[in-house]
Amino acid sequence: MSFTFDHIAIAANSLEQGVEFISQKFAVKIPFGGTHDQMGTHNHLMQIGDGIFLELITINPIAHPPKAPQQRWFDLDNPSLQNQLKQSPKLVTWVARTANLKAELQNLNQDIGKIHHVTRGNLTWQITIPKNGQLTENGLFPTLIEWQNNQTPAPNMADLGIKLTSFTLTHPHPQHLKALLKNYKPSKQFKLNIRQGDYNLTTTFTNAQGKAIKL
Repeated sequence: MSFTFDHIAIAANSLEQGVEFISQKFAVKIPFGGTHDQMGTHNHLMQIGDGIFLELITINPIAHPPKAPQQRWFDLDNPSLQNQLKQSPKLVTWVARTANLKAELQNLNQDIGKIHHVTRGNLTWQITIPKNGQLTENGLFPTLIEWQNNQTPAPNMADLGIKLTSFTLTHPHPQHLKALLKNYKPSKQFKLNIRQGDYNLTTTFTNAQGKAIKL
């Protein structure tokens, strides 16, 4: 059993705010992805490397929320996060893919939510979502996903020359996080660093001109 990096999730107060944020940071126009009717959200997407991507996600104001008591994924219903997003979009977590989600969950000594079957357009996948929508380890442990036929949709997304080059997870108890990530299969494209400190996620990218961009 193992899981590998799939994508990062940046939450925003609105798609317009998020697209402008991405434009200012990366000088690119991130394309629209689609809607998630089951979660009441929508997104924009772009590649950030070989088989990996960046997701800009927000609450869809014209969609119905999940049926109570289920909350939206990525902690989007959290009032504290919503207040933060009014100020600026935020990198909230990452998502890792596995070929056998059920087996991976059984092997974890951590409750990261139940498996949900989700669709967006022609895409179908299984993903872990806690009933309260909260992020595991403040977003430092990934949401786990199993794509239909184990085929990531990343190659079909826009390649705007942005590449992820480093990913750092800062945790008060790094050994605890390392134990949880024992099945993580490192990426050949970038190094995942785990450091001690307050909960935080930081990333570094390069653009088509080779300029480093931190987020």
